[in-house]
Amino acid sequence: MATLGLVRIEDYRPPPWPEDFPQRLEQLKEMAGVSWKRMAELVGVTDRGALKWRRGGRPSAANYLAIMELAREVPGGYDLMMHGDDGADE
Repeated sequence: MATLGLVRIEDYRPPPWPEDFPQRLEQLKEMAGVSWKRMAELVGVTDRGALKWRRGGRPSAANYLAIMELAREVPGGYDLMMHGDDGADE
């Protein structure tokens, strides 16, 4: 009798949206040493768009990608955005 091998199915669902995203964004801005206006310019949104995120709104996928690209340029920024304060010290 033949044994069938099991195929592992990867879970590609995104993790839950972090409730502390506004705080992470604030910390990223401080780590980058830029103003909110400059941060908005760097990720390609208006000041009003960045204000929405600071108040708990979610960026579009394209804007989130731009935020993460900026975070990769800032030492510790990527870990901060991915894991919050807990991951920034790893």
